[in-house]
Amino acid sequence: HCRITLDRRLLPGERAEDVLEACEATLARVRSENPEIDVIVETPSLLADEAMETPADSPVVQVSSQVLSRLGLDPEPIGVPFGCDCTKLSRAGIPSIIFGPGSIDQAHAAVEYVAVDQVEKALAFYRQFLLEFGNDPHP
Repeated sequence: HCRITLDRRLLPGERAEDVLEACEATLARVRSENPEIDVIVETPSLLADEAMETPADSPVVQVSSQVLSRLGLDPEPIGVPFGCDCTKLSRAGIPSIIFGPGSIDQAHAAVEYVAVDQVEKALAFYRQFLLEFGNDPHP
């Protein structure tokens, strides 16, 4: 008996159905070459969230980058290898970014914490972002 757990996250532009189909095709090939192998696939539905990617020229990204730069923080947008509620907003057509204090390394851990100075920087960003984004006419 052997159990293998595969954590396969979706990348922007991928659909869960397509990824599962590719996995099933690979397993079918393995089964045909090794008939003694019995494979059972379980797919938790909560991991089927599609990845999101907000275009770099989107107003929310542009204003965020400008505010971060003025605050002396890194303005370069990057992708992250974890999920959040942003995917639901994106699916609803709401351009979104992920920004907040703390580190994903401490998130959801037994000793979870956020440094006070990170909360203060995040507050400064949120305040300035809302002032600028709210007053900037964009489609």
